[in-house]
Amino acid sequence: MFTFYGLRFFLMFLISFSVSYFLTPLVRFVAIKLKVLDYPNQRKKHQIPTPLLGGIAVYVAYAVSILWNLEFSLELKGIAVGSTIILLIGVIDDWKNLPAGIKLAGHIAAASIVIFWGGSTISFIPHWPCEKILEIIISYFWLAGVTTAFNCMDGVDGLATGLGIISGVCFFAIAYLTHQSYLGFLSIALIGACAGFLRHNWKPASIFLGDGGSNFIGFVLAGLALLGSWSDTNPMVSLGIPLLILAVPIFDMVYITASRIKNGNVRNLHQWIEYVGRDHFHHRLINLGFGERGAVIFIYFLSLSLGISAIAISRTGFREVILLLTQAIIILLIITSVMVVGRKEE
Repeated sequence: MFTFYGLRFFLMFLISFSVSYFLTPLVRFVAIKLKVLDYPNQRKKHQIPTPLLGGIAVYVAYAVSILWNLEFSLELKGIAVGSTIILLIGVIDDWKNLPAGIKLAGHIAAASIVIFWGGSTISFIPHWPCEKILEIIISYFWLAGVTTAFNCMDGVDGLATGLGIISGVCFFAIAYLTHQSYLGFLSIALIGACAGFLRHNWKPASIFLGDGGSNFIGFVLAGLALLGSWSDTNPMVSLGIPLLILAVPIFDMVYITASRIKNGNVRNLHQWIEYVGRDHFHHRLINLGFGERGAVIFIYFLSLSLGISAIAISRTGFREVILLLTQAIIILLIITSVMVVGRKEE
């Protein structure tokens, strides 16, 4: 069966890559004409106004690839429709600056479609009282948290796009090994779309993803984590695989949130949403002398190494899971040390 699907996966990748690669210059032209630009300031590294709306090219390529495939499940439809809402909200926000309340309502609606219509929720909770309610609540926080975390990683040319590729490849590898075709379809469509866009987004980027694009990629990856069937018997595997694949953006968001609260930079949810700083992992690597490209490549390899651990976990027993998760914790402690040193260099 997967020999047949192997050809289909290749064609889906080729379609999404080609559409993204060739559509991006057109989207860039439109963004310039509409003056949807990201202007330089003290917080941003780029020197000239740069077009936003790159997420449109990524989304169209992803959608064309999925529609061409003509094989759908309710879970796939839920993620596809929910991510469409996320993309539209982000694009409008890039263009017209939507109020926070409208953006929040849109994100809740998108998550609700994935959870209730698509039927995708987390699956690592044992059979406890109120199990279903807990799964729904955690799934909302998961979708919102990963989407926000991925948006935060879009601070250096090529970083969020490349992480989208690496995370997608890890999800796809597990999908292929475990014969989860719908997980494979969504993963490969996203990989191709991001890969086609990366050529235009690599430093010096000629176009940015914008909030629409980075939120879209993050939401799709969060949805893939809910869609996948990771283990029927081991909750540690079901929890560990998504966390390892998406460990870098999740850890970055958790660390900077704790750091900002500790340092008094944010005191409530509104301040947390509005606060913009240069204290993310990639910023601190740059402060340590890696340079922008060096920081991006460092994070690529870090994410890939944790993703490989996730792939290994999907094929191992309980003791091996504990060892690989321990290894990941040690790596994250090393990251913490790097971020602390990077803060001292600011």
